[in-house]
Amino acid sequence: MAIALPLIPLLALLGLAYARPYTVNSAVRRTDSASANATPTIEETITAIGGVQALDGISGLQYEASNIFRSQTLTQNYNLYHSDQSVVEGGEQNISHSFTKDGNLKERIDRKYKYNDYWIWAFPDLDPPIDYTTVLEDGEDGYACFTKGSNTFYTADPTTAAGYADPYLTDYLIQQSYQFALPWLLKRFSTDASKLEVSVYKDNRTNATYQSFTHPDLGLTMLVNSTSHLPYLIRTMENHQIFGPSTSDIILSNYTSVPFSSPNATGHDNNSQSPQTNNATILLPHRYQTLYNSQNILEDFLVDRITLNPGFPAHWFDPLPELVSPTPRSKPAQSAEYPRSEVHEFFDTGLWAGPLAGDDGKAYNTSAVTATHPAPGLPQVWSVYIGEYSEYVQLVVELRDGVLVTDAPAHRSTVLLQWVEERFAGKKVKWVVPSHHHRDHAGGIGDYVRRGAKIVVPEVARRFYEHVNGGGVEIVGFTADEPFVVRDGEVQYRAMWREEGPHARDWTYGVAMKECASSARGDAAVVYMVDVINPGSGPGTRWDMGYARQWIDWAMADGLPRDAVLVGSHGGSGSGDATGELMAAVEIMGVDYPDLKVEDFTAGGPVCA
Repeated sequence: MAIALPLIPLLALLGLAYARPYTVNSAVRRTDSASANATPTIEETITAIGGVQALDGISGLQYEASNIFRSQTLTQNYNLYHSDQSVVEGGEQNISHSFTKDGNLKERIDRKYKYNDYWIWAFPDLDPPIDYTTVLEDGEDGYACFTKGSNTFYTADPTTAAGYADPYLTDYLIQQSYQFALPWLLKRFSTDASKLEVSVYKDNRTNATYQSFTHPDLGLTMLVNSTSHLPYLIRTMENHQIFGPSTSDIILSNYTSVPFSSPNATGHDNNSQSPQTNNATILLPHRYQTLYNSQNILEDFLVDRITLNPGFPAHWFDPLPELVSPTPRSKPAQSAEYPRSEVHEFFDTGLWAGPLAGDDGKAYNTSAVTATHPAPGLPQVWSVYIGEYSEYVQLVVELRDGVLVTDAPAHRSTVLLQWVEERFAGKKVKWVVPSHHHRDHAGGIGDYVRRGAKIVVPEVARRFYEHVNGGGVEIVGFTADEPFVVRDGEVQYRAMWREEGPHARDWTYGVAMKECASSARGDAAVVYMVDVINPGSGPGTRWDMGYARQWIDWAMADGLPRDAVLVGSHGGSGSGDATGELMAAVEIMGVDYPDLKVEDFTAGGPVCA
């Protein structure tokens, strides 16, 4: 990946690299209501882990995971339909929980890890390793606060406490804390037993049967093994912009007895006014895995030790004083524009920087659009970006019967759609051409589809987008032998793909040019280039030269002319300019490029129809 990144809320690396080619819970079905009526109560689960008295004796706990903490991403995979890119290959964390007298949950996470080489390649200055502490409390006045460090690339000093989380991140962190705090969750389910929605599920893959308890207020479902009565998973539902309704499960395994001292349920013995304590044991899981859509493991950690009712130091769960925090305290909130699924993906890969806004903190509108013509003689082709920096650049091509847009970065999409309607009166976006499936390039594609645009992608990616807009989407597919070509007699745009291309399986590049372009007239070809080469001056330190060489070989075979103009989706590698000459990049790579002219470009057929 080759990105010029100022220390601002870019969100400029990510995409989403997983598709769910099946409906949610396809492997799990609900049985008939008669079976559901025979479902055991939540008290049977409490009995299985140690009993009501033992559970009532727990007021807090701490998980220590010092050996195994790993994570993967759904946002940067090469493949389309399963996760293949790790974020953290090794790390450690402690998770502390305290149960308040009024029933609230407090959590503290102390987490240390280092990104793997994939991320350091794009961000060479990812040092020191990530080391942060979050504290939170749920309830009406809930909050989440970084009291040490942060979990984002977009900070000048990762050792400085980031302060209070924004409302959407607060919501996600609190929801995740419920999934980790099994004793607290069982207490809450037991207290609210009359609210629980109870049913029976059978896993079609394993034939295992589970009792299902759903707490509508918490938005959580607990699946319990029907034989052992131990909790198997804690599920929350997410509405994903590309996948649609999705499941995010915490899989619980490796149950082990944990001894502890608990106050006697009767409160005092007969001869003392001091609380009496008893030795007790409880079964708790020691392996936690985050499983997305029943297919991809996103996080995996092994608990080495669980301490129940630890003596936490004073102020262990305290947030920063509000006057000290660089950010304001925020209550949890959910948003259709920033759904929990997006916060989940971006935060867990260190790429969440809060809602998109300008340097003044205000949301962007069409006045924030910068649009230029990357090549003379092509007034129908625009290089466009939104905001103060050219971290996300798109091509806009005006044709007679509609407008074509390359890429679909989330949250910029609504602004660009409005700009197109204002700039090209009577025309709308008819085609949206994502360069590949990564979330920073395809996350806003649903906005275009809802306004009537067709998605143009290689056939290998067709299934990936089938759930966009609830399945109400028209997809135009193309192949290596038959690239996508649209032309109107004045201008044309072509999208090219090859099997096992660089960066992602569905990675494409695009070329805009005049109809019947001629080197004698000096007609230029404009290339839309994403994540493989950044145009502009500079040594290309953030290029993957292997990817770059792979594409150059491909471009030469396609007949791409020497005088082609590159427009980089993430700005320039040196000056920050998003536009540069192909030959400048070729010189950096040390390639002897042939004397190709615009007429030699043959991918998709002759330049003159």
